[in-house]
Amino acid sequence: MMEMPVLEPSETGRVVGITVSVCEWLWCGGGGGSLYEKLDDIATCESGRNPRAFNPQGPWYGAFQFRFDTWQLYGGGGDRGTDILDRSYEQQ
Repeated sequence: MMEMPVLEPSETGRVVGITVSVCEWLWCGGGGGSLYEKLDDIATCESGRNPRAFNPQGPWYGAFQFRFDTWQLYGGGGDRGTDILDRSYEQQ
């Protein structure tokens, strides 16, 4: 399966991009628009843009349904996955 290009974390550790499969990209309406519009489309698809969303099958957390290890890799803070839920949509 092809993947979209990966955008690396910035020097400040803030997330500036993510990797998603082409199928997910298209399913979430990733045709046009800015990076922020595409990220918003993904959050809408994953959680209805709900920063408090939780899926215990992952477990995945937040609007973008982060795994905690991915959250930490891209500079997210906290000691456990539920700390993601304490962040606003904009922070996620």
